Amino acid sequence: MIIKVNDADFLAAWGQYASPTAIAKHLNLDIRTVHLRRASLEKKLGRALPSIKHQGDKGNRSAVDNPALQSLYQSPTRLHDTVTDGTVVIFSDAHYWPGIVSTAHRGVVRLIEELKPKLIIANGDIFDMASPSHWGRRDFSAVPNVRQELEACQERLAEIEKAAGKRCRLVRTIGNHCIRFTKKLVTTVAEFEGVRGFALKDHFPRWQECWSIHLNPDTAGWTEIKHRWKGGVHSSFNNAKESSVHYCTGHDHALRVQEFTNRRGTFYGVNSGTLADPDGPQFSYSEDSPANHRSGFAVLTYHKGELLRPALCRVIAEGVVDFERRAIQV
Repeated sequence: MIIKVNDADFLAAWGQYASPTAIAKHLNLDIRTVHLRRASLEKKLGRALPSIKHQGDKGNRSAVDNPALQSLYQSPTRLHDTVTDGTVVIFSDAHYWPGIVSTAHRGVVRLIEELKPKLIIANGDIFDMASPSHWGRRDFSAVPNVRQELEACQERLAEIEKAAGKRCRLVRTIGNHCIRFTKKLVTTVAEFEGVRGFALKDHFPRWQECWSIHLNPDTAGWTEIKHRWKGGVHSSFNNAKESSVHYCTGHDHALRVQEFTNRRGTFYGVNSGTLADPDGPQFSYSEDSPANHRSGFAVLTYHKGELLRPALCRVIAEGVVDFERRAIQV
């Protein structure tokens, strides 16, 4: 028998339990239905439904009865989705620059058209925000202003939106360079709060903004995507080790997959590279020093809720990317 639950009853249950496991039990639904319904309502309401990691329904306590769990696991800017079978494309650190269309960007557009993913995540730092940076200019080289950078981002993201089609969910996590936009406004013209255009999300209406997005939570395929967490050359390994879930970050411009295995299973740590050219004008601050930066992006594929080993698409030459041992002209 199919149990029908209207939106109001589902939201009331979420307000009481804030746990997919507890709600599935309370409403007599299977856990996959709960995750799908949650994702659907988040899209409809335009906001996240924060959750609390449930501890086995001990004593059948409501999640809101435990303030310690609330502080650990609730987040008003965390999104959720369920991808049981399908593909997710994750790119980060595009640092889009006026007049430059990188090979990696052309590659991500090409593969989105080919793979038809269910979800695309721009994992932070879609632009550089060079002019409002507190570091200031280093020399007399031309630096694009905020309007020019915004327009470049809108042009490039519009190409991704067209390739994705109308039914693909688009998510943008907040990166440290993204913060430069709002931080400048907050510190200089705070009285303009609420005026359209003063929030970064106003300029990218198709992309849901968040600090992180959790895919398939409370399952073996649980994957968290956010711009940054652990740092250093072993960041992807440490992310997987410390979280005991699959974890994907950007920020350090590295492109790699590392595995951590314990008694609970194997967890993948992914660094999703940069869509920019590592030798581009965005990175002149590096003083032409060698860096572990690679141009490319990540592709996650789920089969019956399980994450298969993540694949990387990397730039191997101008106009050529390598994906799954295929050299693709873009």
